Amino acid sequence: MLHTLQGHSGQVYCARLGLEGTRVLSCGHDESVRLWNATDGETVKGMWGHDSAVRCCEQSPDGRLCASASLNGKIKLWNLESGTCMQTLDGHQRTVRTIGFSLDGTTLATAGDDSKIKLWSVHTGGLVETLNRSQQVQTDMIRALKFSPNGRWMVTGAYDSSIAVWRWKSAAVQAHLTNAHKGHVLALAFSPDLLALSLIHI
Repeated sequence: MLHTLQGHSGQVYCARLGLEGTRVLSCGHDESVRLWNATDGETVKGMWGHDSAVRCCEQSPDGRLCASASLNGKIKLWNLESGTCMQTLDGHQRTVRTIGFSLDGTTLATAGDDSKIKLWSVHTGGLVETLNRSQQVQTDMIRALKFSPNGRWMVTGAYDSSIAVWRWKSAAVQAHLTNAHKGHVLALAFSPDLLALSLIHI
């Protein structure tokens, strides 16, 4: 073990290592988002602005921004250099459980307890598209999403044990795997060559 990162005053719900490998982003019950130096374990930046517990967070591919989402369904985009909130995105009716940036960093995907997958413009903060609008594909809470390394697809995993593969730019379903697991799908990851998809479930 290199370091124990201490600073949150409650449960930590999410922690992400940046692509550069030198920074860690975390969020939790204390309604804060924190940026850490992975080499010495010190806090680089603390970001406050949510008014409920923060369930998930993610850095943009270029490391300049991060997104966070809370129990009340609000999503915030932050400038990691200044620690200021750039946009507040409001469109989900229930808790947002998972978020992710597209490969080029221009689109943010969010999903959660309302079973909707929303695509947002990072530049303007505007809603671009809503996938699974009528719960026609996944009928339960969505707990995981991941963009493919080539940027063509997005995969979502739900509490109903299903996995959906989306051609997200055209809002079309590529594949829908029902009963992919015996339990809830909680995390997803692509192999770099796109030949395998890893899943975590309970």
